[in-house]
Amino acid sequence: MGSHSGLFSVRSAWELMRRKKEKVDKYELMWGKGLPFKINFFLWRAWKGRIATDDYLKRMRINIVSRCW
Repeated sequence: MGSHSGLFSVRSAWELMRRKKEKVDKYELMWGKGLPFKINFFLWRAWKGRIATDDYLKRMRINIVSRCW
């Protein structure tokens, strides 16, 4: 329903696809220029809550010793 008439057209589909989403400041900080890709990827995973911490590994039933004495 991209056109005013309610009919499908290639132009209306193209306009829907190319609409820019609002910029998110968090993304600009994560994917900023000058940072190595590893750091960018780590920040993205931390923001999504996908860092392999002890709790996360326990939920996946992977038992490891987290601290050495």
